[in-house]
Amino acid sequence: MSEEHRESEDRLLTLSQISAEFGVSRQTLHTARTRGAFPAPVAEQGSTRLRWKESAVADYFRAHPKRQGHRSDLERGSRDGQAEDGPRSKE
Repeated sequence: MSEEHRESEDRLLTLSQISAEFGVSRQTLHTARTRGAFPAPVAEQGSTRLRWKESAVADYFRAHPKRQGHRSDLERGSRDGQAEDGPRSKE
């Protein structure tokens, strides 16, 4: 592996950078962190901002590929997206 490639893998990324570079929301990252599945952040002296090694984050996303969201509002409804009991009227 070239030194330049190794250096890019060891970059430290913030949550916002991870969100932008890996195409996931910050909420998704927060959920993964609270479930204990996401890699631990790297502590930097003199900084309160959490950062993660790019290589660890890339490994995480290889092991946990992104999946399309699930729309639960369409499960119970009819084919046109309305609930089984029909539309609600405003009274």
